[in-house]
Amino acid sequence: QRWPRDAFCTEWHLKMPGVGPQFEPSVELLLQHGVALLTVSNELNDSGINSTTLRYFPESKLPLESKVRFEKLFAVRNKWRHDDLEPYVAPLVVLEGKSLAELLLKHTVVTKDEDATQWYQSRGTR
Repeated sequence: QRWPRDAFCTEWHLKMPGVGPQFEPSVELLLQHGVALLTVSNELNDSGINSTTLRYFPESKLPLESKVRFEKLFAVRNKWRHDDLEPYVAPLVVLEGKSLAELLLKHTVVTKDEDATQWYQSRGTR
């Protein structure tokens, strides 16, 4: 299920009323820990801003075998930014005894777009 970012925050407040600002939902924390994916659409919302959605996508539910995990990741998105991909690959560093760079080199290829943003794509789909 995808949640518009504002709807997610509204739902959070409905489920946890009165808990105070120190418990505000941190979308960034969800992203950094491999709990959710953030997607920014080219479509504009009512305020004229690109619509942003969250999707529950827990790292813990992905396969532990690196080849299969990367296949699942690239089935969800055909290209990833490093910061988005890292929480989903980091557990493999411990499991396989390889560095993050080694895993990315083995399973991805890096491309850059016109504004020099680096994207990681599957080696198998280029």
